Amino acid sequence: MQFGLDVTDDLKRLFDEHLQRGEILVIDGDLTIKDEDIAVIPFLRVRGNLVLQNLFHLRRIWGLEVAGDVVLERCDLLEKLPSKTVVGKTLTLSDNTLLADLGADLHCQHLHIKSCASFTVLDIGINNIHSIHVEHCRNLDALSQSPTGWAPQDLTVAYCGLRVLPPETSVGKNLTVKQCDAFESVGTNVVVGSNLDLSGCKGLRSIGKGLIVGGNLILRDTGLKQMLESEDMDVEGFIDARGTFLKSFPKGVTVMR
Repeated sequence: MQFGLDVTDDLKRLFDEHLQRGEILVIDGDLTIKDEDIAVIPFLRVRGNLVLQNLFHLRRIWGLEVAGDVVLERCDLLEKLPSKTVVGKTLTLSDNTLLADLGADLHCQHLHIKSCASFTVLDIGINNIHSIHVEHCRNLDALSQSPTGWAPQDLTVAYCGLRVLPPETSVGKNLTVKQCDAFESVGTNVVVGSNLDLSGCKGLRSIGKGLIVGGNLILRDTGLKQMLESEDMDVEGFIDARGTFLKSFPKGVTVMR
């Protein structure tokens, strides 16, 4: 069954029938639902892409298995995703006022969260997520990394309330914490496979020992005053400290200032 850009009365009827029977509704193609008065959505198995937009009364989704991309935007009353959500490609969550829980055992390739004000903590160790991009989540002040052994390849946190990069945080390639005014410190034994970019973090005061950066360390326009000694960190590339007024510089590392 395939549906175009607008939800139909037939689809609403199918929703009600599958909710009553507790069955999975299979959509053979793309599904877009927008500007509709829907409170509950049954378990959906979508073989294309899924867009749920401006569903201001949506409170619950029973389950999601989507082969392509998923966009959830302005679903203001939705507080959590269903457990074991599976998204074949990119999961985008945008402007969802109450959403604060990704549900247990989320699987997707890429995760993009934007302007979701209720997120306060984000687990970056979710299995099989290759890249995580979070921006304008003003109340997000903490990251965690579940003990699964999984590290995302790329992690970006921008314009959020993040305060600390936890000790032993691990990212396979690039880690960016950008324009986070409350950001104060990098924990000990942080490992970044490529570049670590802390540009514009005016509140940055310390970087913990044991830092390993496989590429460049970008400290442009930060509040950092004191840098680690060279024996306390390993930076393979250069340090870009332009706009940052460091009192001293580590030996053996090229510093741009």
